[in-house]
Amino acid sequence: MPAYKTVNEIPDDVDVAIVAVPAEAVTDVVLDCAAKGVHGLIVISSGFAETGEDGRKRQRHLVGLSRSYGLRLIGPNCLGVINTDPRVRINASLSSVMPARGRAGFFCQSGALGSAILEKVKTGAWASRPSSAPATAPTSRATTCSSTGRRTTPPRS
Repeated sequence: MPAYKTVNEIPDDVDVAIVAVPAEAVTDVVLDCAAKGVHGLIVISSGFAETGEDGRKRQRHLVGLSRSYGLRLIGPNCLGVINTDPRVRINASLSSVMPARGRAGFFCQSGALGSAILEKVKTGAWASRPSSAPATAPTSRATTCSSTGRRTTPPRS
């Protein structure tokens, strides 16, 4: 795979950048992405609100900077995004498992739990359930925000 020192060195257009650098370097990457015309960021990097007051300030700065350039932001300190739609099919996450396409969506606040569930689905552990057990991995429409500790529920579609 070709590698580049900065986003600006990439000769093609970039739709989404997956950012996995030390927290102190994320701002520079965001600025590079904005200059390149990137539309979205998935920030895997940790070292933000989960680390205390300095991290909270760093996270607020990241969100404000992303918004000021019109960048969509997922993260920081997240597992990433997986889309199984055949027209998109992307695993922009830390998970080595690409789940099969299906009717259920899964949203998880915990990257470790999300990876463990994906692994169970991959190995068929959910298939060896008693007939009264759910047919898919457990899902929840609510989650707890890692930076604020508040419980949130996404809007129903």
